[in-house]
Amino acid sequence: MCKGSWAYANNKVITDTGCGNICLAGAVVEVIGTRGAMTITRYYASMSSGGGITNAQFTYINHGDAYAPGWRRDYNTKNQQPAFALGQTGSRVANDKAVGWNWNSGVYDADISGASTLILHFNMNAGSCPAVQFRVNYKNGGIFYRSARDGYGFEADWSEFYTTTPNPLRGMLVHIRRQNVTQGLLQVFAWAVCHLFRHGMVPAGLTGQVMSLRVQLTETVMN
Repeated sequence: MCKGSWAYANNKVITDTGCGNICLAGAVVEVIGTRGAMTITRYYASMSSGGGITNAQFTYINHGDAYAPGWRRDYNTKNQQPAFALGQTGSRVANDKAVGWNWNSGVYDADISGASTLILHFNMNAGSCPAVQFRVNYKNGGIFYRSARDGYGFEADWSEFYTTTPNPLRGMLVHIRRQNVTQGLLQVFAWAVCHLFRHGMVPAGLTGQVMSLRVQLTETVMN
């Protein structure tokens, strides 16, 4: 075991590790084994030069060419694991609202009725919007989001993105119904949809969905 001096000019920087530069100034080097079968561990200080990574531990393992020699870098409290590098974060949670706004960023699996859903959680723990979540259902079954405010967390329920699956026009009707739009405005909107359809202004892929919207609008106007 040895330790490098703090003279940057007298110490080299290793640049071919594949996982970050190693500045040997101030580093502690531990060697175990022989030349043909060795493990080298290097611990690095909080200051560096030449683009070297600080507060890190690198390990070099070489037990022969047949055993994939190479460098590895350990994660620690100063050099943390990327949020989504390990796949699922933690264990499955009880429901789609169980992931707290101040939890660690990650990919969570949440129980919902008859299945599970994927929760993408991003938390920077700062600012007016410290966290945001996206909920994605299987088979393009819907994308939802919710965002946190300051230290109050999630004050509103999930909001859905309207896409080509299942129906990009459904959001219009939902919004109309929620806002209690007057019958006169509903009739104008229904006429506009019919006008688009009659004059061939609806993309072919949306024809069936527009027809469905016409029926729903007509029922809403009649009711």
